[in-house]
Amino acid sequence: MRLWYLPITTRRALIYCEPIRHGINGAKPSIEHRITAKIADTWKTWEKAEQNWKRTLVTYVNKALDQIPYEEWGLRSIPAGVRSGAQSQQLENSTLIYPKDAVLEENISKYLTDLVRRRLPYHRKWMVICAAVAPLTLPLAAVPIVPNIPGFFLLYRVWCHSKALSGARKLDAVRSSKTLEMSASEDLAEAYNVPHFPGTAPVAGETRPHVPHTLSIDPREVLGREEVLLQSDRIPHISALFGDDHSELIASELARAHRQIIASMNAPSSAKQLPEKK
Repeated sequence: MRLWYLPITTRRALIYCEPIRHGINGAKPSIEHRITAKIADTWKTWEKAEQNWKRTLVTYVNKALDQIPYEEWGLRSIPAGVRSGAQSQQLENSTLIYPKDAVLEENISKYLTDLVRRRLPYHRKWMVICAAVAPLTLPLAAVPIVPNIPGFFLLYRVWCHSKALSGARKLDAVRSSKTLEMSASEDLAEAYNVPHFPGTAPVAGETRPHVPHTLSIDPREVLGREEVLLQSDRIPHISALFGDDHSELIASELARAHRQIIASMNAPSSAKQLPEKK
């Protein structure tokens, strides 16, 4: 399992699991993969459908999906934990790739711990709530022509929270196993194209303030500043590292994370926390 630590700012990052390349070495797509691929193809067809209500529905649903926090999308990319005896072997083969000289490894561990601590109870709670509310929409199924959109959306959110929950559990297991291999990537650092990453060794003669025990990776954050590390024009360069098969998917995830975080930074101080999409 290859995880990627893709910092957006000096405080926040997208944790993403590199998609499995189906068809390589005899690997066959899972049933879940085939179902989601079929749904994606149907959705693309609806985007160009002649019926106006289908195109309108796609537009509004896409807007709703875009509000789902980037952290959830990242956790959903992590495959579910293995319950067989191969679990320990899979954990030992986990690697986390991050841009070289961009962040201290100990701060990556702190970030992963905080991410799991926040998202586990959140997704567990809302998976149960969505599952409980979904049956209440059954009377809408009696309406002719128009499908039970609220019911389908709630069931979709049950699946989303379930996937994110299993991803968070898997990430927690990898983190707790102490076998996660950190790999600093020069190619990823070059893709970011930042001349000087914060958190690296100081230049000779340079003095820096002491960094307290927080998730901060930037000494300047002692002064309370969060700075952007990923510029939107660098997203294509980063996504290209994933190959042609998955570059479009990664670019979409990075663009969403960048957009949400920048909006959060520009919001009033009372609304700095990203809104949670149930």
